[in-house]
Amino acid sequence: MSAPAPRAPGDAIGRRRMMLGGVLGVIGAVAGFAVPGLVAYVGPVPGGPIDPATIDLAALEAAALLYLLSLTAYRSAFRALRSADRRFRIASTFCLVGSLGLLLVLAAGAYLSGSASAFAQCVQGNPSAGLACVRSHALTGPVGGSAAFELATAGLLLAAVGSLGIVGGLAWEARRIGSSALGVGAALYAIGLLLLAGPLAGVALAVPALSESILALPFLGIAAPGLVIAGTFR
Repeated sequence: MSAPAPRAPGDAIGRRRMMLGGVLGVIGAVAGFAVPGLVAYVGPVPGGPIDPATIDLAALEAAALLYLLSLTAYRSAFRALRSADRRFRIASTFCLVGSLGLLLVLAAGAYLSGSASAFAQCVQGNPSAGLACVRSHALTGPVGGSAAFELATAGLLLAAVGSLGIVGGLAWEARRIGSSALGVGAALYAIGLLLLAGPLAGVALAVPALSESILALPFLGIAAPGLVIAGTFR
């Protein structure tokens, strides 16, 4: 790792907003992976006040919303660091594109609100199977599973661009200030993005072998932003 660079005017603000992005990322990963998994493990509670299917869909929607807020925080952090390195402009723009994509994902979730039970039965506590379940025409929301699938696919592709912005911004900041934690965090974000590429391609191209769940994603989803939080304590 190179020697730390001199402090830039936006360093303190950028560091705080980067930490906020990490905190929101950790909470989003817990909501998106741990909650549906716990619901699937415990199983339905007879006479329970809340349908497990509703909990699953709400957890995935919350995860998407939290990742949207995380991307917004990262974008704000990179904007604050533009005076230190012009490349942060690129990272900030990519995060903006990703934010627009997550809005599409949230819209797809709204389409599925009338099919929560069918969606949860298909997902079976495995969030990485969500897009494949949306593709299934067994899901018939207010506008139909096909429209929701198109929205979700477009949204996730744009969200991947936002993730690239996070990777680039964290990597540049890690090199600029000499932070190993930020560097490893950027690498874990990149690995998670690569692991998601297989399922996304498998669903889009209807290749089941590529659509299998990735067991490492929950770990990466928590470890990557967690290292970002650690890297901001300097």
